Amino acid sequence: MNTVFTIDFILFSLSTVIMILNLIKSLPLYNLIIISLNNNEKKSLFYYKLHVAMIVLFIIGHLFMSIKSLYDLHSNVTSISVIFLLGSIFVFIGINIKKILLTTINKTYLQTIKALANAIDTRDHYTKSHSEHVANLSLLIYNNLPNYLYNNSKKDFIFYAGLLHDIGKLGVPKDILNKPGALTDEEMKIIKMHPLNSKNIVDSIDGLKPISKWILYHHERVDGNGYFKIKDGDIPLESKIICVADVYSALVTKRPYNSPKLYEDALKLMKKMCNKHLDDFIFDIFRNIPKDEVENCLPEKFLQENLIHRL
Repeated sequence: MNTVFTIDFILFSLSTVIMILNLIKSLPLYNLIIISLNNNEKKSLFYYKLHVAMIVLFIIGHLFMSIKSLYDLHSNVTSISVIFLLGSIFVFIGINIKKILLTTINKTYLQTIKALANAIDTRDHYTKSHSEHVANLSLLIYNNLPNYLYNNSKKDFIFYAGLLHDIGKLGVPKDILNKPGALTDEEMKIIKMHPLNSKNIVDSIDGLKPISKWILYHHERVDGNGYFKIKDGDIPLESKIICVADVYSALVTKRPYNSPKLYEDALKLMKKMCNKHLDDFIFDIFRNIPKDEVENCLPEKFLQENLIHRL
C-alpha cells in the first residue's frame, strides 16, 4: 500500500510543479495582452485576471492534495492524482498554444509595421532606414533602463513605436521632405503635424494603440518648447527614449541640412542639448552603452547602400 501512496504523492507533486510552471509561463503573456488592451476592454481584462487567479487556486489545490496524500495513509486517490496531472498538462498545452498564437500575431504586426516603415523610407531619400535605426536604438536604450523602469512586455512595443514614429510623413509632400535648404514657416507647420498624423494612423490599429501617445510626443522637448509645447512631466518615458534615438540617428546619418557626424561628435552635441531638448537621464543611459552596441544598430541595408562598414 505504501507504494500506492508514494505514487499519489509523486503525481500530485508533479502536477503542482507543472501548474506553477503554467503560472510562470502565463504571466508574461498576460502582461503583453494587458498592454495591448484598450481602456474600454474591461471584460477581456477581467477574464485574463480571472484565469490567472484560477491557476493560483489550482496550485493551492494541487499542493493540498500532495500534502494530504503524504500524510493520509488510509486513502487511495491514485485515479484522482492522475486526473490532476492530466489537467495540469492540459493547461500547460493550452498556454503554449496561446504563446504560439501571440508570437504569430506579433510577427504579423512586425511585418506590417516594417512594410509601413519602408513606405516612409522610399519617399524620403535622406532618411532611408532611419525608422529601423531609431527602432533599434530605442530598444537598446530601453534594454538598458534600470530594473525599476524596465518592463519586458514593453520591449516589442518600444521597437514598434520606433519603426512607426515617422509614419505620419506619408502625408507630407515629397518636395518638403527632400528640400535641401531651410524650410519656410508654412512648411515647418506641415512637418510639425507628422507626429499627430502618425498617432492617428497607429490609433487605427487596435493592438498598437498603447504606443500612439509615445509617437505623438517624440518631438517634445524637456524645456517645453517642442512641437506641441508639452511639459516635461507629461512626456512619456518612451517618447523621451525615441527622441534621444531620433536625434542620434539624424546626427550620424546624412541629411539635407548636415553631413554625418562621428559617434563621439554626436554625443558631444547631444550633451549640449540635455535639459533643453533631451532628457538628461535618458541621455546618460544612452552615452554609457558601449559604442559598438550603438553602432550595431545601423541597419545592414543602410550600411550597404552607403558603403559604410562597422568598426
